[in-house]
Formats: sequence, structure tokens, C-alpha cells
Amino acid sequence: MLIFGNERRNDTILFVVHDASAGVMHWYEGIKIFYVLAGAVRISVENISHVLGPEDFLVVNPFEPHSVLVPQESDLIEMRIPLCIVSRVFGASADHHLFDCDSTRCTPEQEPYLITLRRIYADLFRAIYKNRPDHSAYVFSEVYALIDLLSTHFPLRHGTGNPQSRRKNTEQLQGILSYINAHFRSNISIHEVAQANFMTSNYLSRYFQRTLGTTFTDYLSSVRLGSAYSELISSQKTITQIALDNGFRSTNAFIKCFKAQYDETPGKLRRDLENRPLTSPHPVDDAAIFHTLLRHVSRDNPPQVAAPETRAFSVSVSRRGMPLTHEWKNLINIGYAKDGLQATVQEQLRRIQQEIGFRYVRFHGLLDDDMLVYAEDSQGIPQLDFTLVDLLFDFLLSIHLKPYVEFGFVPSLLARPGSRAFRRGSYLCLPTDLDKWMILVEGLVQHLENRYGPSELSTWFFTPMSINCVDVGDPSAIPNIPGYYALYSRVYHLLKHRPIPYQVSGPGVYSNALEESYLWEFLEECNQNHCLPDQFTLLCFPYEPIHDPAYFQVISSLDLPFPEALSADEQYVQHLIDLVPQRLQKAGYTIPSLALVEWNSTMWQRDLCNDSCFKSAWLVKNITENLDRIWGMGYWTVNELLEETASASRDFHGGYGLFTSKGVPKSVYLAFQMLNQLGDHLLYQGEDCTVTRRGNSIQILLYHYCHYDELYRNHYLLDPHAEHCYDRFVEKGDLHITLSLTGLRPGTYRVRRYRLNREYGSAFDHWIAMGLPSYLNAEELDFLCASARTGYHVSQVTVQDTWTLPAQLTPHEVQLILLEPTSTF
Repeated sequence: MLIFGNERRNDTILFVVHDASAGVMHWYEGIKIFYVLAGAVRISVENISHVLGPEDFLVVNPFEPHSVLVPQESDLIEMRIPLCIVSRVFGASADHHLFDCDSTRCTPEQEPYLITLRRIYADLFRAIYKNRPDHSAYVFSEVYALIDLLSTHFPLRHGTGNPQSRRKNTEQLQGILSYINAHFRSNISIHEVAQANFMTSNYLSRYFQRTLGTTFTDYLSSVRLGSAYSELISSQKTITQIALDNGFRSTNAFIKCFKAQYDETPGKLRRDLENRPLTSPHPVDDAAIFHTLLRHVSRDNPPQVAAPETRAFSVSVSRRGMPLTHEWKNLINIGYAKDGLQATVQEQLRRIQQEIGFRYVRFHGLLDDDMLVYAEDSQGIPQLDFTLVDLLFDFLLSIHLKPYVEFGFVPSLLARPGSRAFRRGSYLCLPTDLDKWMILVEGLVQHLENRYGPSELSTWFFTPMSINCVDVGDPSAIPNIPGYYALYSRVYHLLKHRPIPYQVSGPGVYSNALEESYLWEFLEECNQNHCLPDQFTLLCFPYEPIHDPAYFQVISSLDLPFPEALSADEQYVQHLIDLVPQRLQKAGYTIPSLALVEWNSTMWQRDLCNDSCFKSAWLVKNITENLDRIWGMGYWTVNELLEETASASRDFHGGYGLFTSKGVPKSVYLAFQMLNQLGDHLLYQGEDCTVTRRGNSIQILLYHYCHYDELYRNHYLLDPHAEHCYDRFVEKGDLHITLSLTGLRPGTYRVRRYRLNREYGSAFDHWIAMGLPSYLNAEELDFLCASARTGYHVSQVTVQDTWTLPAQLTPHEVQLILLEPTSTF
């Protein structure tokens, strides 16, 4: 179940997206409006059954008992309007205003109003998931319009009974159903429920039949079955355990009731789910379900522009400030070792080193088949060839990039069948022969020592493949800790018993694995055997916990979005960096440094937000919030040519890269250039603003970050239209900043201002303005490369002691202001 809106408030509307459900009886004190997004849904209200198809909707009145049956391939959303809002419209007469609205059963006179109802429903859904702070008045006005439309054109006709009597009846029913829902797991009886509600068993039996059209026993069974159904499809409990946990006397009784209700046994349901082909939890067509609703959003009356935000800062520049070494420049990633041999990628790395200057570079696949490092003769004896490794490492060192060496992945001759992941053919598993694996690793280390010398290698980092990259095709979600530890410890001791002990990092877990027991089991094994890594490494992608053990195959074979929800935490990285040292210290482990060896806002290579200005504000925000707090923040990745997914037909397709596949710099690359202009002492670090100094010069970096909106975070919309890209964020107005710098030396200063936004520096937005050509010829590529330059303005100011900088930033904009003295008084 997915919820849009604030559950903690009882005075605002909510939208709830239903998973597959089994028809348990509910009631709600306010109004519910169900809307079918896909498939067919059965909703029973009191004694009446409603079957709804796509874009059909049904209004359920306050306190009306109802059940919802959503089949596996269907999708349903409901709007909940609290009774307090209904009461604001009708006052004390709210009980007299009930509605009769099933879009499948409307009269011809009512049909025209269905269009308006769908439009209001869609507008309200968009307003809620956009979560704009100034939308309250708009939301309430639309809710009032909706209720007024229902009251005027869809009233419940007279002859349905006295409203006060009806309200009394529903309150009595609420008490009965509440008691059953609270105690259905135990061996409750009709006598117990009747006694708890001050009535006789005979009266309660007749009451059930009259009010719900069913017997007490059948209703109790439906509640138990509904709960059991949910556990069958979402838990690993045995069928016997589920039966007993949900109040059934025996497994046989449960199976008999289940088959009578759902026309199949619990075991068959489970087998059908297990035998379904491997697909993403959110298949491609699933994204379209929201489009069936959102296509009704008002086009002629778009929401008003959000109100501007204001910030005011005062910073003294007379002090020296905290020294900065810009640890974020320690690490950058290319995708795979073979990528580093491509001329395009090498050209991009040369440019990066000339304009920014990173210190280490990391990559996967050094031992993959395409690097031709491992073969076996007819006797099965390993044959090693490091020709391509030499070409790669020689190039990297020539541009002053030290390799961050990852021993991975596994050559096919040492791989477990079925462990191939990604389109490019990497094998993500533990080696089938650890002794042969160690011959390969030791041979590589010895070769590197012979070629570059132990002194040089002592400045590098070495690491096994990530603990999350072994046995990913295994249906068991728990990594093989003994197997991984055996690999890690042998590599660790090999590296520590060289002429000069080398630096070993690991285990490269996903950030949400901090809550998993296997990580702490691994670290405890390392601690007891004195082989804790020198650097604790994380793969930081801000998702909710990863539950699918086979997601590598999912996203590689189907080219789908990652099947998990993006985090709502806008300070995800900052909070993670706070948490890790605390957890390690609490566990008693001393690990000298922490690094995010892979880091990005998404784990999907088809997110157009990667191409947009969003990515530049995201990068600046996260790096400036965490300046020098950890050893490195390895952006994933420089290049687009990863070969993990099918080739994209368009140059702008939402890939990870700092450059497009044809070498056009994205706005995120320009953001790196801006970050590189920061000084060597930190004067101020706050929301939207960082101030540094270098000598007598002052550097000011401003950004206006907008997070993904609630719908996009929870359910990627696979919208191929690049022009809709900026609809995926929380709506904000312009940001007005007033920054006062005090303690300046009196004199004349040169002020240079660089702007990076949709107008200046974003090749993606210029491509949209160009007409979104799917194929870029040489002239168009030259134009886009030329457009990838920030806006620039230079001026001169005279300062006595204080200088006030006004700045206005549009959403996703980044500004860099450099203040340099030209003369002093």
C-alpha cells in the first residue's frame, strides 16, 4: 500500500494506492472515492456489489461498511476526505448529505459531470503528491468543489431511511467490527462479541444478516482469510503457521475456507506466484497506470506558481576559517575497466583532470572476460595475461589518476552457472575455485609490483568485489558470509604480507545494508581475526531498503527502473555519514576512514533527471553539506558507455555520465567545475549557501535544490517526453538570497558571477529547445557543446567593511560568485 499525503493529520485528504487485496470489510468516518487505474476491481458496499473498470470511480459514504477486492493485475487508488472537511461544507447537516455515485451506473443527465469529477480528482492527486507548502487553500477549494458537485448532481435519493437512525446504526456496527478486527486471531465467538457490545447473541446474528447480508461466521472467516491472503503473498511463513496465526482451528479448515473464497488452494496461489517469470515489481506498463488518471489534470488552468522563498545570511570573512582539502576530489568512477580503454572515455578523463583534477579512479570488471586476463590450458592450469591491464593503468597514471583496484568480477571459467548479470556479461558470484582465484589475484599483484614498484602500490587502494555483488542470482536474499569472508580474508592477508603492506578497503555494502545482520556478522569475523579493512566503503544510492535479491537481472534484462522507492530524506548522504561512524563505534570496530565508493541520486540509467539541471543542484548540495567529512565521494560515473543495459537511441536518455555518449558535457559536469573553484578555508556552510576563501579572495556557492516529488519517488513514471522532466519535482518558487559579508578589507573588488540553470549551461534544455532531435549531426553536437557554458557576468564594487550580495535563483539553479580584491585603501 502506497500513501500520498500526511497520514498524521486528520484534517487533510489522503490518496492510497492499493496492492492486491482480498476483500476485507472496512469502514471510514469520512468519504472515500475509489478510482480504478488499471484492470477490474470489485467493491461491495453494504449489500451491493460494484464492478469497476479503468477510469471508473465509486463514492463510499461515511461509516458505510465496504470491502475491496483488487486482483493481482489490477490497480486501485482511493481518495479519503475526512469527516471534519465534509462538516465544514455542510455544517451540522453533514449527516443529511449522502451520495450515490458509481460512474458505471450513472444516468444520461449525470454523464457530463463525470468529466469534471475526474478532472478535480486528478488535480487533487497532483497537488498532494507535489507537496507544495502553499497548496492548502487550493486543495480545500477543489475538495469543496468536488463535494458540492456530488451533493448537487449525485445525491442519495430519499427513501433510504432517517439519517440520524442510519448514523446510530453505523456507530453500532463500527463497535462490532472493531472488536472483531482486534480479536479475530483468537478463538472468539458470537457470544463474546455480543457481550462486548451489550446485546444478545440472537440479536447480533440477526443484525449481521440484516446489515451486512452475511452471517457472523462468514464475516469472521472473511476477515481471517483477508489477513491470511496478505501473509501468503508477502511473507515466508508456512501455510500451517499462517492458518494458526489467523485464528483457523487447523490447516485443513484454512485450506477449505480459502478454496471456497478464492477458488484455489493457498499452496497453488503460492506456487503460481513463485513460478511467475522474473519481472520488476513495477513493470513497464505499470507506470502508465498513473497516466490514466493524470491525463485528466487541468490543462487550461495550471496550478499557480509557487511563492518565492527567502534566505538571509551574514558571514564574517575576517577570520581564517576551517582548512579544506576537498576530499570529494579523492575519487571518481568510470564504469568498467574496458571502458577506460575507449578513446572517448580517455578523452573525457583527460578533460576532467585538466579542469578539476581527481586523485583516484575506480571501476568494475578488471578481471572480467573482456580484459582477457584469465584462461586455462587443457590441464585446467591458470594462464594469466595482463596486457590490457597495463594499457589501462599506464594511461591512468599518465594523467595523474591512481587506480582504486577492485578485484572483480569473476572470469567465466571460475563463475557459477546462472550468475551472469548485465547485458555486458559480468559474472557476479563467488569464484567456484578459490585457489585458482587467488592465483589470479596474486599474479596480478606481483605483476603490478614488478611494473610500478611496491612504493607506488602502497599509495593505491585494493578491495575485493562488493559483498552485495556475490551470489546475486541466488534466490536466497542472505549473502554467503562464510564464502565471502574466506575470499576477503585471503585477499587481505595477501596484500598485507607484501614488501610494503597495502591499503585494503571493503566491504562495499549498499547504504541500507547497515540494518542487515550479515554486514555485522562479516565485520565481527574480521574483528576477531584482525583483518578489519583500512577503509569502510559504501555504495550510496538513496533508496528504501532493497528486498529483491535478483534485481541485477531485472534491470539488466528488461532495461527497467530500479524496483525500489527513492528516499524522501533530502539529507540522505549527510545522515548516512553521521550514522556509519556511530554504528561502527558502538560495535567496537576501529576503521580509519569512510568512503562512498559509488554514489548517485538514482540506480537507473534511464532517469532523464540525470541529464537535467536537477543533477547539478543535487551534486552541489550533497558535496557542500559534507565537505571533508569523509575520505571520498565517488560519483558514479564519468561515462555513459557502461554496456549494462541496451544502447539508448538518443544521446540524452538519462544515463549516469558527466558527459553524454557523444561527449556533450551535462550540467552536472559544470557543477563539478564550480565546486573546484571553492577556496582552501571554509567560512560558512549552511542551507543553500557555502562561503570559502583562498588568500584574500572569497568564493560563494549558492544552489536552489528541489527534491523528487512523492509520486516520482515512490513510482517512477516512465515518461519518454524529455520536456516533462521538470514535472517530477516538488514545486518551489524562486529563491531570494541576501548575503552580507562583513570584515572585508576596504577597497575595490572584482565580482565574477557564474550561473548554471535551464537557460545557461544546460545542454539538455538546449536540446529540448532545439526540438529534441533523436539523432545529432556534427553541427548540432557542436552547438550543444558550445551551449554547455555557464552564464557569466563581471562587475566592480567598492567596499568599506561590508558588502551585501543579492541573488535570485530559479529552481535547480547553481550560482558561483568570486570576489577578488583589485586594490585596497
